[in-house]
Amino acid sequence: MEIPYVQLHWDYKLVPNTFSLNLDPGLSAMSQALRDLVDTKDWSSYTIVYESYEAMIKLKELLKQDTDKPVKVSVHQLTRGMSYRKLVKDISQQGATNIILDISTRKIKDFLKQAREIGMMTEYHNYLITSLDLHTIDLKEFQRGRTNITGYRLVDPNQQVVDPAWDWVYREGGYRKIFQAKKLWKTRSALAFDAVTLLALSLHNATFYELLHVRSLSCDNPRPWPHGKALLNAMKKVKFQGLSGLVQFDESGRRINFTLDLLELKEDGMKTVSLWNL
Repeated sequence: MEIPYVQLHWDYKLVPNTFSLNLDPGLSAMSQALRDLVDTKDWSSYTIVYESYEAMIKLKELLKQDTDKPVKVSVHQLTRGMSYRKLVKDISQQGATNIILDISTRKIKDFLKQAREIGMMTEYHNYLITSLDLHTIDLKEFQRGRTNITGYRLVDPNQQVVDPAWDWVYREGGYRKIFQAKKLWKTRSALAFDAVTLLALSLHNATFYELLHVRSLSCDNPRPWPHGKALLNAMKKVKFQGLSGLVQFDESGRRINFTLDLLELKEDGMKTVSLWNL
């Protein structure tokens, strides 16, 4: 139907849809960012803990071997219903000290608690968290430890222009709208906000704005929207500072020129220690 749409998640097809734009950094970029960080740390071995098979696409660069410097890589899957403690014990018995954790954000804290109980949160242990929502996790109980916990952040903390905000939470068998004061923005929420801003700016800048009209569409008899291509081109040309940093696209609709903050847990909380640019 030639209607532009904005994606807020990874494009597992790898090849963008003709009429799609993706605000997510993308699999290739995240994979390279993780590999660059591991190379900087100069680890001779590391263990990957993942949940979904799709995650292995994001971690593909970490599975590649450099012929000049071979690295020992171990891979473990956290399956549904699996005990964190059992998995951590298995990893501990292998003598692993460098762990790359690619699991659901809500499970990270409990995983680290189990690791601490088994003695895997010492000054000799390093955890690289792949979730871009690491900054939203309460890790105060680990701040005074000597374990190195790092990860990336896409959300720009200097662009918290609409906080406080409303959010949806699941309670008592249904979703409810609640007021969240001084809440840290999750990546998906920030991208949704930027998507609305992108559309608004595109329509404002479009020369055909006054000619836009809406007509009914049918899936049984699809007809292309006459303004689809023009709006898509206008969206690709937009460039602005959003909640997720600089928003800009290439001709294929992939996001470019964005920056990731490298975070590290310190005694006084998560701090930006470096930047990664595409």
